[in-house]
Amino acid sequence: MSLMENLEAKNPQLYMLLQLLSNRETLSRIARGVKGSGFLKHRGVFSGLLETRAEENPNRIGLIIDNGGLYPDDHLTYARMAGNSFRLARGLQGAGLEKGDKVAMVMRNHPDFVYALAACSMLGMVLVPIDPRARGEKLTYQLGDSDAKVVITTADLLPEVEKAVKEVANLDKVYLSMKPDADPALASKYPTINELLERAEVYGIDDRQDNPGLPVQIIYTSGVTGNPKGVTLNSARNAMYCLWVIWYGTTAETISSIPASPWPTAMPRR
Repeated sequence: MSLMENLEAKNPQLYMLLQLLSNRETLSRIARGVKGSGFLKHRGVFSGLLETRAEENPNRIGLIIDNGGLYPDDHLTYARMAGNSFRLARGLQGAGLEKGDKVAMVMRNHPDFVYALAACSMLGMVLVPIDPRARGEKLTYQLGDSDAKVVITTADLLPEVEKAVKEVANLDKVYLSMKPDADPALASKYPTINELLERAEVYGIDDRQDNPGLPVQIIYTSGVTGNPKGVTLNSARNAMYCLWVIWYGTTAETISSIPASPWPTAMPRR
């Protein structure tokens, strides 16, 4: 058996990598993909991905959120996603949040998830998405264990969040995302994300972070056999996905809109 045959048998991934790197056309295609995707600029940081797409094709629809017929679906252009992400980031900064702080979200699929993830990535903060089905002790545990300073929720889930917040010492503030069917009176009781997003156009953030190695999310397991376990993820997962897409030949136009990865990069909780 030759050296390469032996390598193929023992380490097929390394064998494939060496085969690809030995092909001049493959290397040329990867170089073109990296340059055309803007990867060297955003390095997989989600806020940078959105900003790059907004600069290249601002009016293109990048995401459609199905609202189940309750009210019109949300058709989000890259310009809208990037602009609202900057507005939310500025609002969170104005509320005193800073690098390393945790922002919990308890809601169903909603555009604010996109804005919050991008805002956290540009501020070096950590988004904690919590299953909207979480109730009672499970919800309280996740809010406390993650050390969340604020929580963003919707009117339909507010009663459960209110009960949980009373048991979490470090949670300073509740923000409401007011959907069309929410009681308008709630806006006088809690600050709303809607108010933050209605601000004048904002681009540029003080102390902006662009390190893909910073933690950007804590995602909890289902907790079937005990309390849910939090896994900390950083933006390197986006970088891996972008490079994976470039490697396998997807066009540069697609790469800047990738929001997630098949290879999450997990870090130990601190």
